[in-house]
Amino acid sequence: MLEFLRTAGRLKTLPRQGWVDRGIAPAESVADHSYRAALMAWVLGQRAGLDTDRLVKIMLVHDLPEAEVGDATPYAGIVAAGMAVHEAVPRWRELLTPEAHRAAKREKHRMEAEGLEQLSATLPDVLRSELREVWTDYAERRSPEAQFAAQIDKLEALLQAIEYRHRGHAADVENFLITAREEIVHPVLRKLLHELEAEITSQQGTESA
Repeated sequence: MLEFLRTAGRLKTLPRQGWVDRGIAPAESVADHSYRAALMAWVLGQRAGLDTDRLVKIMLVHDLPEAEVGDATPYAGIVAAGMAVHEAVPRWRELLTPEAHRAAKREKHRMEAEGLEQLSATLPDVLRSELREVWTDYAERRSPEAQFAAQIDKLEALLQAIEYRHRGHAADVENFLITAREEIVHPVLRKLLHELEAEITSQQGTESA
């Protein structure tokens, strides 16, 4: 158990790679992101009428394998092929074909599944089984709670991008907004997304005035 907890603790010092690649320092850690995402799961999951116990568990473990395999980005393959990070980050949507994007997701899933196996190997059988089942539910979007959790993940990232921009960072808010618009469909989360969109529009108007 101590080995598991120590490994999970790496997330407290593992920076979110997307912010590092955008030149934000210090960047939030994976654990920072997971904390607020779990809190969002609790309070918003209640409003959505979902199983909040399961939802919070999903949110707590959704990025747990990154303690073993790191935080991969959609454009990691482009960078590995030789493109500079500052060029890949704003353009990855146009540079990646839909099939290449799906392939990157499959590879991320494979690596994280292996990481979870390593991470949970020392746990008691019952706990290890539950941990794997909860994470797999999220990875494959099986349950309503897993689908909601995946949308919270995008909403939290957008919220963080807006907060970084408020602090003067080049946080690439527009890219995160595109992802949020594509993936957030639940009415409870769409309402918050619309509020954030209004905030973004208002800030843009202030900056251009």
